[in-house]
Amino acid sequence: MNNHPYPLGSRHFSLPRHQHGVALVVTLVLLVIITLVGVAGMQGVTLQERMSGNQYDRSLAFQAAEAALRAGEDAIRSDPDLQSLTHEDCRPGELCDVVPMGTGGVWQNVGGNFIVNTALTDTTAQYYVQFLGVGSGESDLGQDRSAGAQQYGATDGTAIANFFRVTARNRAPNVDEDRSYVVLQSTIKVAN
Repeated sequence: MNNHPYPLGSRHFSLPRHQHGVALVVTLVLLVIITLVGVAGMQGVTLQERMSGNQYDRSLAFQAAEAALRAGEDAIRSDPDLQSLTHEDCRPGELCDVVPMGTGGVWQNVGGNFIVNTALTDTTAQYYVQFLGVGSGESDLGQDRSAGAQQYGATDGTAIANFFRVTARNRAPNVDEDRSYVVLQSTIKVAN
């Protein structure tokens, strides 16, 4: 005898008497999780976009400061005797800032061939020249002396050079303060 309440050939299915809504709860939990993952992904993309914009802004600032550095070096090479070059005297014994700040004084605006990215920035790059003094213009290896420099009766043969420090910045510190600010320095020597 068959113990099943329904015969084997019958297609009768019983439905549960009470539905508990588990599928609805699971679906809502999954929807919340997917929403949180989407929001986190959007925040990541926004952060990456901001970082990319900041890197681009810094790159423009660096290019402007580097052009200003070259402008200052060019100004020194074209006037090594300091006749018309605006500069600060920082010979030994004089007190000078290593990185001069401020907006006035001897900061020179870049002009001519050294202006870069004018369509992308509204600022003017500047350079500051400090005269560090006079010293030996000899190279570190001493290879720029003449062959007779060490002979009896000959002069030393050591070249004398002027030393300068050029500080350059992409903009004055009180202009466009929410943009990148880059300061670069170089020290050059110019033989007399």
